[in-house]
Amino acid sequence: EPIGENPNSNMQQLTAILLLDEVLNLFDNHAKFTGIAKHTISEKIEEKKIEVSQALLSELLNKIERDGFIRRNSRQNKNMLFIGTQFKYYLTIEGDLFMGYQNQFKNDAHIETQKGRNEKLLIFGTFLAGIAGFLLFAMEIVKFSYALCHASSK
Repeated sequence: EPIGENPNSNMQQLTAILLLDEVLNLFDNHAKFTGIAKHTISEKIEEKKIEVSQALLSELLNKIERDGFIRRNSRQNKNMLFIGTQFKYYLTIEGDLFMGYQNQFKNDAHIETQKGRNEKLLIFGTFLAGIAGFLLFAMEIVKFSYALCHASSK
């Protein structure tokens, strides 16, 4: 389901998975080492015509950080105009190697489909093995009965 601020605006509405990928894709090779401040991330997302509230952006960044793809460092800013803590986000090695939330979602769905298919095949194979076992048992009974009948007739 699309996520965004205003359905009537010209800004794009994206699913949560696509939003996570858009935020993660902002970390290019340069930003891996220099980091990106939250306000810069917000500006870059606006440049892409994607509407995201600051609260949602914080949730997205927290999710990506919890997943281990970015890390956050803080530094104290003693500037007279702004006193407080500014966070910069840095891409981790895991984040650099990660192929995206959408790809992970597709892979997870594919794995679940394969698991279901494998379970059905296992059940079918077990059923066939049961039938084969029963037929082998029945053949042994027939062979034994045949051997008894021929032994008693001699």
